[in-house]
This record gives sequence, C-alpha cells and structure tokens, in this order.
Amino acid sequence: MFTAGIPVAVWLIRRRWTAIHHFAVAGILLGNFPFAGYVCMALYFTVMHLFMGTLAEHLSPIPELLAGGVRAVFIGSVMGAASGVMFWLVNGRGTGHESIKH
Repeated sequence: MFTAGIPVAVWLIRRRWTAIHHFAVAGILLGNFPFAGYVCMALYFTVMHLFMGTLAEHLSPIPELLAGGVRAVFIGSVMGAASGVMFWLVNGRGTGHESIKH
C-alpha cells in the first residue's frame, strides 16, 4: 500500500483533488489491489488444473467461498479507506488546494 499510496497521493495533489473523499476512494481501490491479484492467480491455477484434469474433488462450498471473498473485500476497503484518510491528514490537508468540481 505504501509504495502505491505515495505516487497516488502526489498525483491527486497535482490534479488539485485534495478532498478527503478522493483520498478515501483511492485508498479503497489500492486496499483491494492485493485481493484482486489473489483472485487472478487463483483463477489462473484453477483453469490450469481444470485443463490438466488435476482439479481437487474436495473444494470448499460456494457460500464459504463467497463469504471469504466478501470478508476480504470489506477488510481491504476499510484498511484502504483508513490509509487514504491518513494520507490526507498527513499530506493533503493544509495545502491550500480546494477540490475542483467539474
């Protein structure tokens, strides 16, 4: 999060989008990036095993998988929004830039 958060914060400040909600939304998107990478890898290996015929027969039930996905998205969103707000408090607040409304 830190390595992607600083460039995004700089980009938001340069565009003069310094409102707290811009930083929170950017944090939510960055907070869910690891989960998206995990899902892409899991789908890749699942399709690979499906084509090779080595897919396990004892997979988790669908409701358990969905609950785990919702939990991961919720945690990523909360942690990302909190990180975005922290970046706003440390970096964006007090710069004198107002949010531009288009």
